[in-house]
Amino acid sequence: ANADANKGEEMYEEILRSMIEKVNFGSSEATIQCKICKRSFKSVQTSNLKNHIEAKHIDYVKFTCTLCGGIFSSRASFKTHTRNFHKENHNAQFTVTAHLDDNV
Repeated sequence: ANADANKGEEMYEEILRSMIEKVNFGSSEATIQCKICKRSFKSVQTSNLKNHIEAKHIDYVKFTCTLCGGIFSSRASFKTHTRNFHKENHNAQFTVTAHLDDNV
């Protein structure tokens, strides 16, 4: 594992993983689903399900750049920021705070 692993990203991935359920695992009907609303996706569509959870069930998420303190509302905008402002530093990381919405 990378010694400089992004703790914020690890924590955020852990949140997303905790909201994913495997259904019929090991069979040809295997799917993954959102634990909150039970929406199903094919097993290969993990990133689609993560995007669904981010969009529908995480109300307030904040990605804070550890290099400059800039605050972003999505990983995509954080990545754009690091490409534009921290080109030289390929270890740009974020810390994350999120509020999970348990209401469907």
